[in-house]
Amino acid sequence: CQSYFTKIDVGHWLKLARFFSSEIIEKIFLRVTQGITMQVLEQLLGILRAFSNIITLDQIASAQIKQLPFYFSRLPIDPAKKEFPASRVALDDLFWIENKSPQDEMWINRMAEILTGCTDRNYMNHILVPQLLAPTEITGLTNILLLNCRQYLQGRADNQPSPPDNWCRQMPSTNSYTKQWQQLKAFLESPDQRVFDFQKIQNERNEMEHAIINVVIDLKTETIKKGSPHTLRITKTQEAYNRKMKKWNADMELLKKIVEKIGE
Repeated sequence: CQSYFTKIDVGHWLKLARFFSSEIIEKIFLRVTQGITMQVLEQLLGILRAFSNIITLDQIASAQIKQLPFYFSRLPIDPAKKEFPASRVALDDLFWIENKSPQDEMWINRMAEILTGCTDRNYMNHILVPQLLAPTEITGLTNILLLNCRQYLQGRADNQPSPPDNWCRQMPSTNSYTKQWQQLKAFLESPDQRVFDFQKIQNERNEMEHAIINVVIDLKTETIKKGSPHTLRITKTQEAYNRKMKKWNADMELLKKIVEKIGE
């Protein structure tokens, strides 16, 4: 039922809604929202947006709109699988619907609570905040969301990353290439030594390079082809700090845009 529901485009749902009785349409909505998924919710929001523009279907839409906080609350949230409370498409329809059909304070607060309940940075920075910054009118819902997102980003802005105090680097947590990591242990733990020359035969150099490539660590390698055997030069970097600063700068830019949008 959900599969058919999502494969029928909104235009044809409008035709079906004119053909079926309101009771049948309501039963369809009841059926497809059992065990609701993001794909189903996106389709439902698109349909409700279309229904809201037609007087004869507005009553059906209104009843479903009141249920939206309940539907959103039942969506699975798993940042590891990149599943979040809403997609950009769903948010665009939701904000349009709420602007067209303003809801009461309880509905707005509950929806805002759900949409900001997941603070995964990918969701907040790349889905929710960009959609809120779209050139649209601020509504009761989007106003609360903007304030919540400003608070979230301010918290990140207040925690600017600091560069490492020295060149000591943590041993990676891995069960692979134990021999190679033991060879690098003293180098990694040294607060002053930044470069380690590993002059070994090619097979051993390859194993060492593979060990470094297979983990996330602030090390870079280059082969010095002078002398025999050649040397694998291992150099400590500040890539982890640079990545954190890149994210921090992006957070600061979004915070600035939110403040400009709110006008404070």
